[in-house]
Amino acid sequence: MVLIALLLIVEGLSTGLWVARVVTAEGAFGPTATVLMVLRGLVGAVQLTGGVFLLAGRRASMRLSQFALIASALLTTLEIGLRLTPNNLVPSLRWPLVAAYWIYAVGAAGYLAPKPEVRVNKSWKVRGDKNEKVLADKNQEVMVDENAEVLVDKNTEVLPAHDVTEPAPSEPDVARTPSEDPSESGERPRLFD
Repeated sequence: MVLIALLLIVEGLSTGLWVARVVTAEGAFGPTATVLMVLRGLVGAVQLTGGVFLLAGRRASMRLSQFALIASALLTTLEIGLRLTPNNLVPSLRWPLVAAYWIYAVGAAGYLAPKPEVRVNKSWKVRGDKNEKVLADKNQEVMVDENAEVLVDKNTEVLPAHDVTEPAPSEPDVARTPSEDPSESGERPRLFD
């Protein structure tokens, strides 16, 4: 993947240099060649961006690079194969060069294609029936605490004052012992010590 990213960056930079040279002679070309040159400049920018994104590991890098590779192959077919833009290639090398570029572009785009993830659901495993035997010693009764005290406060105004007892302040609270858990002590927990 790093090799593809570096090739895209080099191709994008070389396209930028080519566009910088051609811009000075923009009036010498026809409208078709001018449109293809503008498109080549845009595709070169996308190639450079896709290559940098691939090196950075960004999410959009795969689709962006695939688009840049295929768009560049299409433009190469129009520019070099059909000779719609000026070039100085030997005519017998045009189509082999176009074919080689298509092989590179399709191969690299295929390599960058998202691979299907094989998801294994652990619940799909065949399990043996663990409940074959019913244990005879299982207690089916519900355990009830016979000493449980139920306090029902029906009318607090009726209770005489001498029946209500509050613990003296000097007596330690037996039910509430301090613990090491900061959430129980009322303190805020310390995240970074």
